[in-house]
Amino acid sequence: MIFKYNYFLEFINRLKIAKELIDKISTDCSNNHIVEAIVVMSKSLKVATIAEGVENYEQVNILKDIGCDEIQGYVFSKPLPAKELEYNFLNL
Repeated sequence: MIFKYNYFLEFINRLKIAKELIDKISTDCSNNHIVEAIVVMSKSLKVATIAEGVENYEQVNILKDIGCDEIQGYVFSKPLPAKELEYNFLNL
């Protein structure tokens, strides 16, 4: 059976990069290259990337330089209930 990636891509709009890869992005060069390859591959498939578990601004800057589309993690906020998030956002 031939894999038809176009069919597969109909169901994907984002590719989430695991925290385990993000944890060492600033200290392990090979990890950095793996994350960069994931981002490049995703862009070639026109799929957005989201890095999860980002904990410091060094990681944020590396991910921005690599071209990661979205970044989430404790560096911005702990997980919040929707009402608390709305309150915090509206009262900046």
